[in-house]
Amino acid sequence: MYLEIEAALHRFTAAEDGAVSVEYVVLTAAIIGLSLAFVGHVRNGSEAIAEVIEEAVEETDMAGMCPSGCAEAGGGGGSGTQEAPPP
Repeated sequence: MYLEIEAALHRFTAAEDGAVSVEYVVLTAAIIGLSLAFVGHVRNGSEAIAEVIEEAVEETDMAGMCPSGCAEAGGGGGSGTQEAPPP
């Protein structure tokens, strides 16, 4: 009986069938966790940059950049054609 237990214990410690599955599950969970953390950081950073850009656009004075007729058309650029500058 002692030899049977010793042989079964030896087979159990030598077997590597389940180890590959466990390693796969652990590595997959680590990759998913790191990906979620990365996405969270990128999202926070892109939201901050978008707010800075939005503030800069809102503060920009567009009156001097618009061709004539732009203000009358509600800021949409009028008919979309620009007048040629005088010679």
